[in-house]
Amino acid sequence: MNQLLQPEPSVDWERLGPLLDEAMLSLNESDRQAVLLRFFKRLPLAEVGAHLAVSENAARMRVDRALEKLRGHFQKRGFGSTAAVLAALLSNYAVGAAPAGLAATVSSAAVAAGAAAASGGLAAILGLKALTVATAVVVVLAVVWAVRHHATPNPPATLAAQAAPQGNSAVPVAGADASAAADASPGAVSSTTPPVGPVLTLRILDAKNDQALAGVQIDYRAWSNGVQDHRALAADAQGTCVVPYLEDTTNLVLITEREGYADTRLSWQPVRGEAIPQSYTLRPGPALPMAGRVVNKQGQPVAGATVEWSIMPGYDAAGRLSPESHTVEGVSAKTDANGLWHVNRVAGDLFHRLAGTVTHPGYGNRFVSQESNPGMDQQLRDGSLLITLSTTVTIRGMVVDANGRPVARAKVLVGRLLQPEHRQATTLADGSFKVDGCTPDQIAGQTPITAEADGFAPAGVLITVAAESPPVRLEIQPPQTLHLRVAGPDGTPIPGANVRYNWACWDLPLRAQDYPDRPDVRAKIRSEGRVVVAGDYPDLAVAQVKFNDKTGPDGRLTWTNAPRGELMFTVNAPGFTQILAAPSRADGEEHLITLTPGTLVIGEVRDESSGAPMPRFRVVLGHPERMPFLGHTNVHWISNRTREFSDGSYSQDLARPLVIGPHNPGYVLKFEAAGYEPFVSRIFDEGEGEVHLDVSLRPSQAAVITVLKPNGQPAAGAEVGLVSPGAQLKLGQGSFIRDPLTTAVLETEVDGRFRFTSGSGVTRIIIACADGYLSSTPERLKTAPTVRLEPWGSIEGICVADGKPVAGQKYKLALEDENLDTVMCGFQAYQVESDTEGRFTIPRAPPGNHNLQRVTTVPGPNGDTSSWGPEGQTPVTVRPGETTPVTLQQ
Repeated sequence: MNQLLQPEPSVDWERLGPLLDEAMLSLNESDRQAVLLRFFKRLPLAEVGAHLAVSENAARMRVDRALEKLRGHFQKRGFGSTAAVLAALLSNYAVGAAPAGLAATVSSAAVAAGAAAASGGLAAILGLKALTVATAVVVVLAVVWAVRHHATPNPPATLAAQAAPQGNSAVPVAGADASAAADASPGAVSSTTPPVGPVLTLRILDAKNDQALAGVQIDYRAWSNGVQDHRALAADAQGTCVVPYLEDTTNLVLITEREGYADTRLSWQPVRGEAIPQSYTLRPGPALPMAGRVVNKQGQPVAGATVEWSIMPGYDAAGRLSPESHTVEGVSAKTDANGLWHVNRVAGDLFHRLAGTVTHPGYGNRFVSQESNPGMDQQLRDGSLLITLSTTVTIRGMVVDANGRPVARAKVLVGRLLQPEHRQATTLADGSFKVDGCTPDQIAGQTPITAEADGFAPAGVLITVAAESPPVRLEIQPPQTLHLRVAGPDGTPIPGANVRYNWACWDLPLRAQDYPDRPDVRAKIRSEGRVVVAGDYPDLAVAQVKFNDKTGPDGRLTWTNAPRGELMFTVNAPGFTQILAAPSRADGEEHLITLTPGTLVIGEVRDESSGAPMPRFRVVLGHPERMPFLGHTNVHWISNRTREFSDGSYSQDLARPLVIGPHNPGYVLKFEAAGYEPFVSRIFDEGEGEVHLDVSLRPSQAAVITVLKPNGQPAAGAEVGLVSPGAQLKLGQGSFIRDPLTTAVLETEVDGRFRFTSGSGVTRIIIACADGYLSSTPERLKTAPTVRLEPWGSIEGICVADGKPVAGQKYKLALEDENLDTVMCGFQAYQVESDTEGRFTIPRAPPGNHNLQRVTTVPGPNGDTSSWGPEGQTPVTVRPGETTPVTLQQ
C-alpha cells in the first residue's frame, strides 16, 4: 500500500512500447488471438474455444502457451516484476487507455489488494489461477497491447500525442465499446478528441449506387523511421474513417475488407515523393465469388480444413498511376461437413495470381497455384476446384543423453524449420515423444528430426516418414563451442560480418573460390558444378536450429551451443561477395572464412538536358545471359532487386549473386525515372571493388494506355507483355506464365491504365486477361491510347489417319512469329492430347494466324523428352470470339 501511495514510478513507455509490440507480434496468429480474446475481450475459455474452433481445454492450453511465450520474451529483456512496476503499469497506462470498466476494476482491485497480494489479486481480477507475478505482468501487458492496437485509434504513444481521430470514424475492430469513451477516465484517448497531427479522411462508397458503405474493415499499416505501425480500423455508418499518421511517415498502406466486395489496397509513399491527400474517396468493386471442395485420398469430404488464399508476387509496378490496386492477403475460409468452402472478397482479375494453402490437423498441408494447376482460375469461378489432402502419420521415439539416460522436456521438431509442414512435441519424463500430423516423405523421402534441451547441444537425424516408421532414437551431447574468424583475402579481419547457420543447406551451390583449402571440392565444382549433398559430407549436421550473429571488431564470433558435425554457414559483409555455403565445425579450433571483395557501384544520376540531379529514380538489377548461337547477350531484369534513390546520388552494392549456381555471370544495372528513357549499364563482374558510374537520363514522352475489356469495362489487372530480345515471355490461357521477378510484364491498374515509356527496345506489346487478348505495336498504341481487347477464340480439332480417329496424339499451339528468345505459347498451357475419338479443344486461343505443331515424346534415361517444331505443323487462323474447327492428318 505504501508503494502504491508513493509518487508514480517512471516507466519508459517509449522503450517498453516497442518491446510490447515485439512480444505480441512474436506470437503466431492463433496464440495472439487467444490472448486478446481471453484478456482484452474477457471471454470465458469456452467462448475463446468457440471463436478459435477448438475445445475449451485446447483453448486453455493455447492461452497458457501464449502467456509462457510472452513471459519468456520479457524475461529475456530484463523486464521487472515488482509491485511498483505493476502499479505503474496499471495506473499510468492500463487505467488511462483501457476501456473504463476494465480500468476501474483493475485499479480499484489492485489498490485494495495491496502490493503484497499483487500476484494473487491480479490473477483473481483476470480470472487466472496460480499466476506468478511475472506472468501477471504479462497479462497486464497483453491488455495494454490490445488497447494500443485494437481499442484506441492511435497505438504508439508518439502518435497518440500527435494525432487522434474525431467522431466515430476510426472504430476499433476488436473490443469496441460505445460506452467506453463516455466513461473513460481522465487522460484516456477519447473518440471525440479532435486530431492534432495530419489525417486522411477516407470516404468509402458502394460502386453500384454511390451510397455510403458501412462496416468496412481497414487494415492500417504505416512506416516511420523504419518502424511499422500495424493495426485495424473501420468505417462508420456513413462510410467514413479518419486515418491519422505521423508527420515523418514514409509509407502508408490501407487495405479495405468487406464481404461481397473486392479487397482493395491504397498506398502512398512520401519517401518517393507521393503526397498523402487530406481526403480520398474509394469505391470498392464487387468481388467474384469463388469456391471449391476439400477431400481426402478416398474422396471423402474433409470438414474443418482451413483454406487460405493470397496473391503471388506481382509484376513490375514502376510508374503507377493510382494509389489503388486489388489485393488478397490471407483471406481464409473453413470447409463445412461436405468439404465445401467459399470466399467472396477477391477481385476477378486476381484469380490467375492466387496461391492457396490448405491445412488440417489430421492431414498434411497442401499448396495450390495456377502454375501447378493451369485451370485453377476457371475452377475457382465455377466452384469445381477439388483439393485432395494426404493423411499424416505419427512419429514416435526417445531422446537420450550420451550415457543413454532419458532426457525429459526436450523439444522435438519433425521437418524443416519455418516450413508449414513441420510438427513439434516435447518429451515426457521417460524421454519418449509422439509427434502427430507428420506428412510422409516431406523432403524427397528424407525428413530432418531435431531434438533440443537445456544443457545440451541440438542434435538431428534424417528419417523416412512413413506409416510404419520405426521409433527414432535421438542422442544429444554436451554443448559444443564453434569458433569462427571472418577475414579478407589478405587476412584483415572483417568486423560486423553476418554469419547465419544454414540449416536448409541441401542443394546450395558451391563455388570454387570459396574453398581455397579444399582442392578436392574445387575440382568437383569445376568439373561437375557441385552443390551441397550429404554424400560429400558424411557427418553433415541436419539439426534445424537458428543461429545468426555478427563478428566482433576482430572478425571473430563464437557459438557456444553448436550441433556436432559439419555445419554450413551463409556469410556476407558490406563490400564483399556473399558465401552461401561455408563449411565449419564445433571442434574447439578456430576456423577461418575468407570473403572475396565484391563490387560497389556509386555515382550520380542527372537530367541529360538540364544537368540537374534527378530528384527520384530507381536502379533495377539484372544478370546477363550470353547467347552465342543468337549472336547477342540478353539481360534478365529482376523486379524484386530494385532500389529507390533520391537527390541524384546512388550506391549499389553487388554482393549477392543473382544466379544460384557455381558461376556468377555478373550484373547489369538499369536506371529508371518517370518520364525518362532507361539507361542500361555495362556488365559488372564480382570483385571489381569500388566503381564510379555517372548516368545521364534522356527525357522521354511516356504514353498512358487505357485497356478495356471486350464489353467496354476497364480491364483491371490485365497483364502487359513487353516483347523484346531476351524477354522470353510465355503466354498462358488468360495471362502470362508466372515469373514475378521479370520487368518485361506490367499490370494494368484498377481503372485499366498502364504507363509505357518509349526507348526500351520493345517491338511488340501483348495484353492478356481472362476476358480478352490483344497484340499490337508501341507505335500503334501511342496513336490510340484507349484500346479494347478482343475476346479469346477457341480451337476444336480432330486428328485422323486413313479416315480413322487417332487417340493420344499431342499438339502445341505456336504463335505465328513464336521465338524462344522473345515470346511463345507456354508448353503446358497450350499442349493438348487427342481423346479416344481423336478430338481435342483449346478453349482460350489468342486471335490471329498461328500454327499447331505436333509434339513428339521420346523416352529417355531421365524421363520422357518432348520436342516440337515447324515440321508437321498446320496453320490455323483464330478469330475473336469464334470456334475454329481444324482437321489434322497423321
